[in-house]
Amino acid sequence: SVHVDVTVASIEKKGLSAILQSNVPLCYFLHSLLVEMSAENLFFYLEIEQFEEHDFSTVKAMRKTAVELYNAFIKPGSDFEINLDAATRDAIM
Repeated sequence: SVHVDVTVASIEKKGLSAILQSNVPLCYFLHSLLVEMSAENLFFYLEIEQFEEHDFSTVKAMRKTAVELYNAFIKPGSDFEINLDAATRDAIM
């Protein structure tokens, strides 16, 4: 269940997880990311969370999804490319 609102104290204590479990703060957070042209960071975070929690039936299915995530967020020039330093990008590749 999604909380309609969370307190500032809860956000200060739990950080991003408290914001992601809310409606109002999450909307403000997403708006801020869109204004700053960095919404891809939130999208990447959410996709990786789902990836880590998903129970893949085969290694092949997991690899296919990992390649899709790479192509969407890590591959240079991708639509939702996140900002990574060269060493991190090289380690992923």
